[in-house]
Amino acid sequence: MLKVLKKTYKRTQQKRRKKSCKIFDRGNCFLTESEDKQRRKRLSFFILILAGLLFVVPAVFLLKYRIQDSVFPSSEQELIYNQKVKTLSLLVYRHYVGYDEHCTKLGIPLTMYPSEFEQRFTKEISFLRQQLKEKGGAGLSTHFSQLRYQFSRVLNKTIQADFDEMRSQVATQKGIGLNELTDKEVCSYLEENAKVLLNDRANANLERIQNLGIELITIK
Repeated sequence: MLKVLKKTYKRTQQKRRKKSCKIFDRGNCFLTESEDKQRRKRLSFFILILAGLLFVVPAVFLLKYRIQDSVFPSSEQELIYNQKVKTLSLLVYRHYVGYDEHCTKLGIPLTMYPSEFEQRFTKEISFLRQQLKEKGGAGLSTHFSQLRYQFSRVLNKTIQADFDEMRSQVATQKGIGLNELTDKEVCSYLEENAKVLLNDRANANLERIQNLGIELITIK
């Protein structure tokens, strides 16, 4: 009877010690070989999961921020982008609307020049229309009216500077004095030579419109 009690007590102690065995505690643990293998497998599995989490989680966050940065520009990038769109809008306005407004005041409304400009810069004008549509804003004509109101003084100066430069070029071509030409005559020259003038690659403003358009449309 005493022997049976001792065996029972010993088995009970072994069971308690098994339960108290920690993963990293290899001493004083009464584990069979198969149990020890299972414990090592579990330990390897936990280490593998932990290593995976340490690698995967930072990689996921890094990828997430890179995607956000490419799809949703940072505030600084967005500011630069919007500034370029505004510059393109002002340049297009000068040629597409501004010149006609200036000449209409002088009694020479332009029809050929705006029409040829629209054909020459169809992509750029369509891009501006799409931008306004995406932002839920007004149409292009309303947008141009807003630009005229906001930048009236600047636009007047730049348009007049453009006409002064064109007056000088026309005077040189005709071999006459600069004072002999007026803006009104420049308006007639624009209307009569619209297609040739709008394909002049030496015109810095037209070149800038094209380059800005390519850049913005590519980004978009």
